[in-house]
Amino acid sequence: MSDIGPDPYANLESSTSALAFGAYHDAWLERQTSGDGSERRLVDALRERGVPMHEVAPGSLLRETLWESWAENRDPSRMHLTILRFRVRQVLRAPRELVDIFRTPVPRHLRVPDDVRRISRHGAADEGLVLPFTPGATFESRLRATWDHLATGDDADLPVWLDPFPSGHRAFVMLGRERIGEVTLPADVHAHLVAGPTTRKGVRLVADGTLLVTRDRDGRFRADEVDLLGTPEV
Repeated sequence: MSDIGPDPYANLESSTSALAFGAYHDAWLERQTSGDGSERRLVDALRERGVPMHEVAPGSLLRETLWESWAENRDPSRMHLTILRFRVRQVLRAPRELVDIFRTPVPRHLRVPDDVRRISRHGAADEGLVLPFTPGATFESRLRATWDHLATGDDADLPVWLDPFPSGHRAFVMLGRERIGEVTLPADVHAHLVAGPTTRKGVRLVADGTLLVTRDRDGRFRADEVDLLGTPEV
């Protein structure tokens, strides 16, 4: 077991990548203690540090760097050259990402519909919510039918939105126009969404966020929680 001491990334500038490398340090310590080298350990540490999961989506440079280091069992104390290479590649990749930022790997019919607007972009509070997710009866079949369009590996961070029940503090979790599960909302948030917040032009606002879905070795799909990107101002 290595003894790497304090977080070696604590003095880095405040950025998504600094948080992510700090999360790698956290996950490594847990790995050394528990012997659990699964990718889920790394994902959990990233979430605990507050790293937006879309920043480590499949195909991203940050994900590639972290996952490769994790697979190679790389001690955080030996990652300074890895981080330097990441910084250089990040700068070199920037022009391409300026183009790619306007693209998404998610097919149009699975994105947030055009006739609603995401509340995270219109009048959302700074801090989001993490809500336990209950898969619907068609969750497995929906994911199996579209997985090749959503992921390049065994996990995908899906853009979802919430369609609240008229009562009961519940809401459907929507992928495009498909109902894939449910969540329970705080009473005040549910009431606000049911009341129908709108933009200045009268377009309906919906709470939106991400759902991390993992495909297990047996081919089954698992999702534990919805990360809302912002809570409505109530």
